Order: sequence, then C-alpha cells, then structure tokens
Amino acid sequence: MRVPRFSAPPGPNAPVLDQLLILDVAQSRHAITVLKLKPGRQIQLTGPWGLAPAIVEKIVASYPPQLLVRLTGSFEKSQGQRCGPKLALALLKNPRFDWVVEKVTELGASRLTPLTCVRSIPSGQGALKKARWARLSEEARKQCGRPEPLIIDEPQSLIKFLDQSLSGPTLLLDFNGEPWPTEAAFHSVVIVGPEGGFTEEEKALIVDKGFRPVNVGSVRLRAETAALASMVLLAALGL
Repeated sequence: MRVPRFSAPPGPNAPVLDQLLILDVAQSRHAITVLKLKPGRQIQLTGPWGLAPAIVEKIVASYPPQLLVRLTGSFEKSQGQRCGPKLALALLKNPRFDWVVEKVTELGASRLTPLTCVRSIPSGQGALKKARWARLSEEARKQCGRPEPLIIDEPQSLIKFLDQSLSGPTLLLDFNGEPWPTEAAFHSVVIVGPEGGFTEEEKALIVDKGFRPVNVGSVRLRAETAALASMVLLAALGL
C-alpha cells in the first residue's frame, strides 16, 4: 500500500520525534475527503530537513478541517539529491516551464535557475511565478518521495548567472556540440537556451566561462525536451 506524503508545517527547525503537528487546510481537506485517512494510518512528511515517518493522530472534519499527525521517526536527508545536477534554463512559455519544474524535481536536480536572455520569454510577475513553481515542485516532491526540495532561484540574467562561482563540470547544450560526454558527472551544471537558442554572442560568453558545448542526440530537440534529456542522463549516474 502506498504511503501518503504531505508537506510538514514550515518552520526554522525540523520537528522532533513524537511531536504533534497540524497540516494546513488544503492538505487536511485532501486527506480527509479524498484519501479518507483514519487515525492510526501511517504517512510520510517531507520538508527542507528531509523525509520522516508519521502517523495520523486525530481528524477534525469541521471547518476548517484539520489533520493532526505525530512524528514517529526523524527526518532523513539523501546525500545523492544534495549533490544532484544543477539546471540553468532560459525562460519558456508558462506551461512548458511549469512542466520542466515538475520533471526536474522528480529526476533529482538540486537547483533550477530560470534565465533571462535575448530570446527568452519575459517572465512577468516574478514573485507569483516563483511561488507557482515552488508549489508545483512541492507537489512533485511529495508524489515521488524525494526527501529534499528543489532549490528554485529568482529569474536572473545570463550575465549574472555566469558571474557566480560554479562547482562541478559545466555543460552547454548545443545541437552542434560534441556528443554527450561519457565521463559526465552527476553533479554537473547544465545550461540550456530558449526556443531560438542562445545568440552567437551569448554562446561565446558561455564558452568563455568554461562551459563545454555538447548535444544529447542527432535530432534537434525543443528546449524543455533537451533540458530533461540531460537531467535523465545525469540522473542515471546518481542511481
């Protein structure tokens, strides 16, 4: 039987063994009306501290609904996901970028940086966008059982991204690049351009920063497909 997963209440510190927690209204409603959970049912809680086992302690069905759960174990983190690949992706049209957020969460990426560049789609309402991406990523994390959240940066310019210190091998997805390197590392940093690709000037800047132009096959892929293909290849190294 699949163990339901829920997000632990936010806070500066990880809840401790035997602590009683109250889930938020949306999760409580889903647990009570859709999942039909009863006291004594085992569940899992996810949070920035990792993944922890818990048990349904009490159900309050009146409005607002409340699901009270008690921690039966400690939060544990996965070392593999902390050192997972980092993806820098030019902003795409809303549904397509949303889809990438969900899938890179499932594939174990540790960080996602939305990029603004010459041919990228303007993001607009950055705070609302980031909140939506965080919500989509959290739902994907609960579904797949990933212990740690995906870090999602504020959208930033290509120049700002390249000016920071990056650890690990750095790869530029480019249809005209060399074949995907067999020696690629799980903790690689991958940068992917927008629908029309990076301009020649942008590409030169990226290569000057040490990024290695590589491709993921002999056919030209859409930006989001290429990004996910690279994450799949790197995720296989982390298994």
